[in-house]
Amino acid sequence: MSLKAPLRAPVEPAAPVPFVRRAQIARIALVVIAAAVTIALLRWGQSFFVPLLIGIFTGYAFRPWVSALARLRIPRVLGAALTMCCVAALVAAALYSLREGAMELTEQLPEAARKVRSILGGQSNATKPLAQIHRAAKELDKAAAEATGVTVLRAAPAAAPPGLAVATAEKLLVGMASGAVSVALELGMGGLLAYFLLAGGDAFRRKIISIAGPTLARRRITIELLDEIDAQIQHALMVMLVTNVLIAFAVAGLFAALGVERAIMWGALAGVLHIAPYVGAAVAAAAAAAIGLVQFGDVGHALTLAAGVLTICILIGSGLSVVMQGNASNMNSVVMLTGLLFFGWLWGAWGVLLGLPALAVIKAIADRVAGLQALARIMAT
Repeated sequence: MSLKAPLRAPVEPAAPVPFVRRAQIARIALVVIAAAVTIALLRWGQSFFVPLLIGIFTGYAFRPWVSALARLRIPRVLGAALTMCCVAALVAAALYSLREGAMELTEQLPEAARKVRSILGGQSNATKPLAQIHRAAKELDKAAAEATGVTVLRAAPAAAPPGLAVATAEKLLVGMASGAVSVALELGMGGLLAYFLLAGGDAFRRKIISIAGPTLARRRITIELLDEIDAQIQHALMVMLVTNVLIAFAVAGLFAALGVERAIMWGALAGVLHIAPYVGAAVAAAAAAAIGLVQFGDVGHALTLAAGVLTICILIGSGLSVVMQGNASNMNSVVMLTGLLFFGWLWGAWGVLLGLPALAVIKAIADRVAGLQALARIMAT
């Protein structure tokens, strides 16, 4: 009787990585690389993209005005010029009406600095324990030197360079002047682009529709997308106007309740400053602190005014505006705040100002493009 060896199952080789999975990994890597390159390009090309977005958003915002003038038989070239001139005149009139408040605030800054210095000088007794510790350390050094017979060489304290505060102030003023010139140039280029978009009428719109594709469905989707972008930009402009007016009234009411002189003027100045969110709120809070120091002469009133202005700007400028814009665009509030932080990091104050309209445009595009449905679901409420 012969014994047969037991049969063994054949060892199967390791299954190779499916080609589909490798293709997905490569696609994800390409998306990440493309996103990183896009972000780097947007950050590097700020001087180009900021005026471009300002011009496009301004053109979309004021297109109904030019269309209304065109229905009155006024040529679009003339209607666009009238619209842009009226907008520039309104902005100039607002700034001119607030010049007195800005000059008064500038004149109050030295007095506020002197009061801060006097307040800090009155706290000099708090530094006495540190001086005693420093003196005791010197005595211990002398005792150690006498015990060991080693002469301790002390370096003479370095003298402060003369005119350091003046040089710092000059650098700050030069930086502010150069920043103001840069902002004026960006606004000018954006306004010029907006004028040409408004004067061109629907020509640019028709070109985009013709590029969308030969089929009627694609053109219909493109028309709906352009209409949605138009509505979102106009709504973002209305939200900004409403929130800034509410901030102006709230700050004026707070200052009037606390007995601050010229409360209406300071409220209007806070509303204008909040056109640049966060940055304008910080400047308005610092100005309120300076006003409190000059008019009341104590830190308590200064901190109260600054905290009140910051609270109003946070509740109305951040909370209410985000809720209003989110309800209009059906967008998640967390996504909107994250987007504002991203655009603020990307372009500073301009990014915070242009962030909400840009997010609304991205959401409108994601809702109608088949490949961006996942992004649309993430951004939706």
